[in-house]
Amino acid sequence: MEQATELPLRTAPPPPRFAAPAWRRANLLLWLALVALCLGWELWWAPLRPGGSWLMLKVLPLLAAAPGMWRGRLYTYQWMSMLVWFYMTEGVVRGLTDPSPLSRALAWSECALALVSFGVMAATLRTHARRPASLQAGPALPGAAPAGRNGAKP
Repeated sequence: MEQATELPLRTAPPPPRFAAPAWRRANLLLWLALVALCLGWELWWAPLRPGGSWLMLKVLPLLAAAPGMWRGRLYTYQWMSMLVWFYMTEGVVRGLTDPSPLSRALAWSECALALVSFGVMAATLRTHARRPASLQAGPALPGAAPAGRNGAKP
C-alpha cells in the first residue's frame, strides 16, 4: 500500500515588526529634528517667557517614542503618526497668532516637519503592510475547496 505524501503547507510570513533601514533612518531623522525644534524653540530661540517656558514639556510625548523610533518599530510609527497631528495643530495656531516673527517661522517649520513626518511614517507603514498575493493564501490542496477571505471556507 502506498503511503500518502503530505505537501508542505506554505503560510504567509508574519507581518514585519521593524522597518527597513532606509525607512528607519528617515523616520529617525525627522523625529530628531522635531525634538530639536521643539526644545530649541521653547528654551533658547523664541520662548514665550525670557529664560524658557514650561511649554518645553511638549517634547515629553516625543521622548516616550525614543526606544521605538531608535529600533524602527512599526507599532511606534503607528501611534506617532497620530501624535504628530498635535504638533501640526500647535504649529498652525502659533503660526497664526504669535507676535514674534521668529516664533511664527518656527511654528511653520514645526508644521512642515509634522506633515513630512506623517507622510514618511504613513509610507513606511504602507510599504511594510503590502505582501505579495502569492504569500497571502497557502497552496490549494488536491480536492480542497478554495479558501475564502481570511482563509475561511466559503
